[in-house]
Amino acid sequence: MSRISRYPFLELETGIRMHLAHTWRARLLGLALLPGLDPDEALVIPHCTSVHSFGMRFEIDVVFVDRDWLPIYIEYDVGPRRVLRSRFARSVIEVAAGEAGRLTDGLRLQRALVDGMSARTAPAPPSR
Repeated sequence: MSRISRYPFLELETGIRMHLAHTWRARLLGLALLPGLDPDEALVIPHCTSVHSFGMRFEIDVVFVDRDWLPIYIEYDVGPRRVLRSRFARSVIEVAAGEAGRLTDGLRLQRALVDGMSARTAPAPPSR
């Protein structure tokens, strides 16, 4: 069981389970030091404009989203020791390399992804 599987989550209609980095420690560690990330998992870092990949052991796709959860910038196949920033982003979603298209294809992410989450329960999937 990876540490992100203990975070609150929401499962999207596409089958991706979006885990919320809801504490300072979860935000700092992100996906660092994990052996890998399941293609059906993602990490949401709310209220974030930049991320790093120090301590990463695998490549990821990084999706920067705006306040309406619309993707505004995607960086593919991000390897270790990188720093990425998007000045206009409101939050960041990290997925396994090659999975960003699955996350964003025809999907309008909504504010409810994070705002509706609590540490104990996950809300119903957002409507399209």
